[in-house]
Amino acid sequence: MKSALKEERYKNLFIGIELPEKYRKEHISLLHRLRELNDKAVISETKIPHITILFMGNCSEEAVGDVQECISRYSTSLKKESLGFKGLGYFGKNLPRVIYLEVAVGRDV
Repeated sequence: MKSALKEERYKNLFIGIELPEKYRKEHISLLHRLRELNDKAVISETKIPHITILFMGNCSEEAVGDVQECISRYSTSLKKESLGFKGLGYFGKNLPRVIYLEVAVGRDV
């Protein structure tokens, strides 16, 4: 017997920044070079190369719409800014656990 309630559907949700066309080949080359350094690294080939900034895990279809709305409002404030990278940073006590690109904004780019 089918439930009268709508079956909720879930999907893994990632939030990312699409790379401009001119940087895509270099980005893919970087990923493959990093994979050579550690064969346990996982490279996810996608049609649209991007930088993932957050993995949210399983989200309902309703939550996806809410996430899109939040990101849309946030991205509006960034449209007038120039972003660039100014260096590398890391955190971890003895050895880096996370290595990240430091972002420069506006005049600091």
